[in-house]
Amino acid sequence: GEQAGFTLTAADSGVLIIGAPTQDTVFTSPVVVQGAGGALQRLEFRGGLQLNAAADLSVVDGVFRTADAVVNGGSGVQFVGNRFRDGATLDIAAAASGHIANNSLAGGLTGLRIGAAFTGAIRDNDIHGNQVGVRYDAGAALGGNRIFGNGTGVRTTVSGAQALGAVGVARPNDIRGNTTGVELVSASVRGQRIAANVVGVSGNGAVGGESLDHANLIEDNTTGVGTFSGTVQFNRIAGNGTGIRATTGLTIV
Repeated sequence: GEQAGFTLTAADSGVLIIGAPTQDTVFTSPVVVQGAGGALQRLEFRGGLQLNAAADLSVVDGVFRTADAVVNGGSGVQFVGNRFRDGATLDIAAAASGHIANNSLAGGLTGLRIGAAFTGAIRDNDIHGNQVGVRYDAGAALGGNRIFGNGTGVRTTVSGAQALGAVGVARPNDIRGNTTGVELVSASVRGQRIAANVVGVSGNGAVGGESLDHANLIEDNTTGVGTFSGTVQFNRIAGNGTGIRATTGLTIV
């Protein structure tokens, strides 16, 4: 049934809170984890979840509605098999480490916000039906995710060694069926599959890495690269209605 949220502190480390298989354990106000570890499983968070410097905490098979899950630092933080709905965002607000996999993030303003560096894999998530699927504002090993049916699949503000596709050995994300696949804001992108969007890549910065070893595959979009200023280099661009729309400030190498 429904009940108020709670706070866990370091003194509660190791706690296991497991809801019924029917997932009808619902917290209507915020749940706060302050420096604690353990597991939260099969719970519904309608008031949100805030992790402050959590250590070895797993959030598994949960449901988030309306209110966000916010990671304010921590280590060994795991989100696995959760569903984010009705405007809920998974927000990495301060540098943390752990593992984020097999979650569904749908139906919000933003599905996943990487606002601070995250060490560890972010993989095999379905991110769909949001205004922005992923806001990539800090480095993370974001790979092997399915990012589809959003207004903008990925909006990134990061270039250089922490750019999208440059961190770790992440597999390409499959960024498809969005209005805009990837929007660059003084940023760069490499090693992604960007397919079947209205516009594959827009914005400003650099599309492609330093060799074809890290090429983006930009295919089957209405326009592959459009409304873009900056450099387009070392990409595989094929099967688009228009491959690259030439504009002022565009350099093709």
